[in-house]
Amino acid sequence: LLNGNPIPGGTNSFWEPTATGSYSVTMTDSNGCSATSAPFAYTFIGIDNGQATWLDVYPNPVAPGEGVTFRLRQSGSFRLKLYNGLGQLVLDRALEGQERVSTQLLAAGVYRYIVTGDGMGAVGGVFVR
Repeated sequence: LLNGNPIPGGTNSFWEPTATGSYSVTMTDSNGCSATSAPFAYTFIGIDNGQATWLDVYPNPVAPGEGVTFRLRQSGSFRLKLYNGLGQLVLDRALEGQERVSTQLLAAGVYRYIVTGDGMGAVGGVFVR
C-alpha cells in the first residue's frame, strides 16, 4: 500500500518503491484472514548518478577510523550529504575540490551519499567495514 492505497501491480513478494510516501504491506492467508504492517516512511531521492565522471569516491570499502575521500573533477559549488542505513542524515557539508570524511564515528555498514550542485547529482554507496 502507498499512503493506504493499493499499488497497481504491487502483488509480488518484492517491491521497490519509486515515490515518496508511506508504505505498508497487507498479507492475506488462504482462509481470507488479513493483516497489515505498520507504515514505513520512504523518501525517494530521484537522482541517477549514471556515469558521474566528475566525482571520485575512495577508498571504498573503507576501514573504521580511516577516511573516505570525495574528489570533484571540476570546479563548482556542491553539497555532500551522507545517510546511514536507517535513512538518517549523518553528514551535510559543502564540497569543493576534495574532502576527506572521517569514518571514526561511523558504525560499520552501508552509507548512501548524495552529491548535488551546478545542475548535477550523484548517488552512491560507501561501505564502512
